[in-house]
Amino acid sequence: MTWAEHAPGGGGKVVFAVHWYDEGFFMEKKDTFLRPDHLAMYAHIGAGEGSVSVQHWHSVN
Repeated sequence: MTWAEHAPGGGGKVVFAVHWYDEGFFMEKKDTFLRPDHLAMYAHIGAGEGSVSVQHWHSVN
């Protein structure tokens, strides 16, 4: 699922889902968005430092 909301005058919000089925792998990879290559991608689309936030949701069955 991906959802985008564009704000008037620029900016906006993108929501997408990633399903992790192995909790150990999730714990190892959950902060990948902070890696330099990801930060460079954010800069490429005009997202300044500190303008990207990530929320992780954990579902237990």
